[in-house]
Amino acid sequence: MPNSRDISVQGATYSLKVIDHSDIKPCGDCRACCTVVGVPEIDKANFQPCKHECGTGCSIYPERPGSCRNYFCGWKWGMIEGDERRRPDNLGVIFDFQAFPAPGVLRAWEVRPGAASEPPARYLMQKLERKYGRPFLVIDQALVQRCNARSLPDGYWEAAALAEAEATEKARASGILDGLSGGRNEPTC
Repeated sequence: MPNSRDISVQGATYSLKVIDHSDIKPCGDCRACCTVVGVPEIDKANFQPCKHECGTGCSIYPERPGSCRNYFCGWKWGMIEGDERRRPDNLGVIFDFQAFPAPGVLRAWEVRPGAASEPPARYLMQKLERKYGRPFLVIDQALVQRCNARSLPDGYWEAAALAEAEATEKARASGILDGLSGGRNEPTC
């Protein structure tokens, strides 16, 4: 089986790593994405705790929204090498990749204020910027507040959702997602 496959989305070509179940790291006690990343299907804003989070994980895990099911945490899915020190709750930063707008954006979500400026996170961002040939967008609470204060063009989120769905479908059709559940693999409450 090849280690990667190329797919084309919105006019950009991406080389996707084929992930084996043994490559997926467990979330463990990390719940950073549950607090930092927004989930439009349940009206959860960025940097707000999820009302479905509980002591043992997600209370709606079997029926979790697509945004949660398909979320690409760079540490969990192998984009970030290393041990638990680089897990988002320990590092203070979640790394991910958003395919829309093409050619895609590397994102660093601050789990705690200032974490993206700390040496361990800066080192990883520089390493990944060299590897993927694009800079990071650092997302912190101040950026989200500034973006929420301005309006985006009509249809922006619909176009973003369609592009994400197209990328997911192409990855699924190419076999990259075969056998993977996606998202967190945690027990329900």
